[in-house]
Amino acid sequence: MTEEEAIRKAREFVAESELQLGPVVAARYIDIACLDELAKDCAPDMLDTCLRVRKSFRNHWVVDFDLGDNKPGSVSSPATRMVIVYEDGEAEFSLSI
Repeated sequence: MTEEEAIRKAREFVAESELQLGPVVAARYIDIACLDELAKDCAPDMLDTCLRVRKSFRNHWVVDFDLGDNKPGSVSSPATRMVIVYEDGEAEFSLSI
């Protein structure tokens, strides 16, 4: 799946879910190599958790949308809504602050 396809699928998910979000802020691909890189500095007491996550990990795109709720005169927030798009086209979302 390309970045453009992931963004399109994420936008479709947002529309189908009737979410009120702003524009796409970023898109990035996360694969097992990224996970392994993060796990290099894993604390010894977290190694079992890292290994369990690795076993169930699925390569995916993370598409960040602006929340679109910044109004004039209000304090802005860096929060985004992340839509996860897996290689098989399945999508889900998560709020990140």
